[in-house]
Amino acid sequence: MQGEIRLTNSSTGGPVFVYVKDGKIVRITPMDFDETDPEGWTIKARGREFKAPRYTTIAPFTAGQKSMIYSDRRLLYPMKRVDFDPNGERNIQNRGISGYERISWDEATDIVVNEINRIKRESGPASIMSTPSSHHLWGNVGYRHSTYFRFMNLMGFTYADHNPDS
Repeated sequence: MQGEIRLTNSSTGGPVFVYVKDGKIVRITPMDFDETDPEGWTIKARGREFKAPRYTTIAPFTAGQKSMIYSDRRLLYPMKRVDFDPNGERNIQNRGISGYERISWDEATDIVVNEINRIKRESGPASIMSTPSSHHLWGNVGYRHSTYFRFMNLMGFTYADHNPDS
């Protein structure tokens, strides 16, 4: 289409093409292969030959990303519970009841940093636990060897291995 560009993304729900026009996502489709793409694997066993399919599939949540990105319910800035004071009364009994107020990115960052430090101070350096996604082979943020784990290692955390679900 006129003025449309095609980008690629390797999401946790499968590799996709993202079509963008005037800075907006037009559609998201499973990545397809053509004659310029290299051949996939071939396995020969017991007189038969098995080849990688020449198509990809995506998960339903990946197919729905466009509607999520442009949802009027999507949070576009940090929010804090109105009766939550990170340095005083936390009012945990009001979780899910109280309303929220918009806060600055600096305030949100300060709350996160202070909470990490508080948890480590009160419960010890191994009190924060994390694990990679069980589908850690795609993407950049949650990938096992990504910036996420670099951050967790710098901060100090307990690694929890997972049981593969495949």
